[in-house]
Amino acid sequence: MSLFERIKLHYFRNALSRRLRESSVRRTSMAFEEIKTVGIVYDRDVRTDESIIRAFAKQLEREGKRVDLLVVTQEKSPSPEAVVPHLTRSDVNWHYIPTGESALLFMNQPFDLLLNLCSSNTHTVDYLAAGSRAKFRVGTSTDRDAPYELVIDPGTGTESRQLIQLVSRYLKIMNVPHDTTS
Repeated sequence: MSLFERIKLHYFRNALSRRLRESSVRRTSMAFEEIKTVGIVYDRDVRTDESIIRAFAKQLEREGKRVDLLVVTQEKSPSPEAVVPHLTRSDVNWHYIPTGESALLFMNQPFDLLLNLCSSNTHTVDYLAAGSRAKFRVGTSTDRDAPYELVIDPGTGTESRQLIQLVSRYLKIMNVPHDTTS
């Protein structure tokens, strides 16, 4: 890692720590059935199948949840026909902090659940999650300062479909009411 990369990372970690300390959002898990709003962040890369993620979002909507998507891309600007809000390279400052309007609007949404389905761009998306007003955040980061209440390690080479299956399985078994009468 170059000296410049280490400096960028140092500034990023300080900003992330400060953001986590300053957060006043009350984080809590809830039963899957109680979740009403979901924010999904995903990236466009080799392992991401956008149609699978959109199908997952549609499934959540059929289950009565409102779903907002944010696409993270290395492009300088989104294509003119883009329907989903994008976080582009030009929306991120020199030390990985998202500054674009789409990211700021997404961070300010009070989601019940925030899902980070990104396989790259971890610094920027971790900061986005740290600043999110979501009640419960799920991510795949392996950083010890990861701003998630649930971290899933899908392993290397995991595709979108497998990651979504893991996330769904864990979310559906969390906070399941147990029968205490027996």
